[in-house]
Amino acid sequence: MPTIQLELDQPHAGQQKMRAEARRFNVAACGRQIGKTTLAQQLVIETALAGKAVSWFNPTYKSNDSAWDAIKDTLQPLVTDTNEQARRLGIQGGGSIECGPWPIPTAAEAASTISS
Repeated sequence: MPTIQLELDQPHAGQQKMRAEARRFNVAACGRQIGKTTLAQQLVIETALAGKAVSWFNPTYKSNDSAWDAIKDTLQPLVTDTNEQARRLGIQGGGSIECGPWPIPTAAEAASTISS
């Protein structure tokens, strides 16, 4: 089987620090244009390449557009299955990526959660 090389951006010092200090849940309290989305894309890609399922959620589909396109383009040589409507990719080795809007509860759902 031929070897496929993917080109990922090299993380800068701030991104390297975030990676080194990462835990199960993380908050990146930093300004715009520091590379949070690029770092997250790299982590999503690495996790999928390790054969795991990954989900990427944002408040709306529109806010996912650039990340979805970048991930899809980067992994194109390894994609085994694509579902554009569901924004799902299957990757060689068994990994998968799903991008979509975060399921925001309706007012009624939120109220029932608070009262229970």
